[in-house]
Amino acid sequence: MHHIEQELPMYREIFPYLRDRQWRLWIAPENGGGFVTSDRPVSIVWQERPTVGSMLGFASPKSSLAFPLSRTMAIAGHFDAQDGTYVASHEQVATINTIVICFADRQVYSDDEQFR
Repeated sequence: MHHIEQELPMYREIFPYLRDRQWRLWIAPENGGGFVTSDRPVSIVWQERPTVGSMLGFASPKSSLAFPLSRTMAIAGHFDAQDGTYVASHEQVATINTIVICFADRQVYSDDEQFR
């Protein structure tokens, strides 16, 4: 309960930046490996090279926030993209997996050792 009480103010602070993003649901293709997850599955990355001194966070306008929902689904939010549901290419699955792996602290989880 103590952790929840500490985290609630943070959620209130970042909620507007989550709400204002356009969300894309990515579905992994059936004939390939799915999405991996990790002990830190939420990732925020720049969509394009930032200017020197730029800080990356939930409010950063040119950022992408992504995380896996399951082996077959991942979600990505952008401030300037079209929302919707898309079937991911193998390359898109590999890109999302690479980002998830880079943000992991110690552990990466997959139900298939041959993930992309």
